[in-house]
Amino acid sequence: MSRSFARSLQLMACLPVAIASLAQAAPTCIPLAGFVRLDPQPPGTCTIADRYPDAGDPPKPISYLRAPGTCFSVTVRGPLGLMVIGGGHSGLTAEFIGNQTGVIASPAVAREQGVPILLPDGSGTRQFFTARSAINLAGFNGTLFSADAGVISGAGATEQLLITRGDGFWTNAFGAIYPRGNIISNWGPFNGQVCKP
Repeated sequence: MSRSFARSLQLMACLPVAIASLAQAAPTCIPLAGFVRLDPQPPGTCTIADRYPDAGDPPKPISYLRAPGTCFSVTVRGPLGLMVIGGGHSGLTAEFIGNQTGVIASPAVAREQGVPILLPDGSGTRQFFTARSAINLAGFNGTLFSADAGVISGAGATEQLLITRGDGFWTNAFGAIYPRGNIISNWGPFNGQVCKP
């Protein structure tokens, strides 16, 4: 057996170990799809404020609106909509949105030129909002925490839940979930993925 052939065999023997170590370094992502529903909590109740009380480094309190109809219980169903696969809490927040000409706070109403007034109360074309959510998925011990942003109009809504952290099984989780449609007291579809390092 030649030396170069023996060296090739040694390298080939190491290849599965190298591939396995690379696979371990890549994040593991779980695709998510199904239906979600937000039900308003009774006035004076805002469970999310206790579940997701602060954020940042150093931690600062999150400014929840806490007005009636701004804090929600969340129910998550699987892709066929038949089985509850999770639940949690969500609440609208007041976050600063800045640009070069100034700073406004969410929720904010747009009055876009050439776009019909679509908000049911007649205040504008679209409303931009921010929120925080804490979601538990069945079969996993832990909570996913997200910073949410979205837009709503009379034509519907879309939202991005940016996974900011987790605990238990979801420690160091990241990813995004995208609900759409009118999900307040109604079922609407969502998709996305959650990853772990």
